[in-house]
Amino acid sequence: MAKHTRYLELAQQARTAGDEVTMQHNLQHAEHWYRTAMADRRTGDDPRMAREGEGLAD
Repeated sequence: MAKHTRYLELAQQARTAGDEVTMQHNLQHAEHWYRTAMADRRTGDDPRMAREGEGLAD
């Protein structure tokens, strides 16, 4: 969810600067990464989980 958080931060910075277009752009990216992370959790495709568990099957 790091990308989600980063895009939310960028959206806040754009809002503070008064740049509505960039704010909306970054909010859309944040939503995309949030949905991607939630889909990965539902299907078990979270790449972090695969890396953490790789050595366990040996």
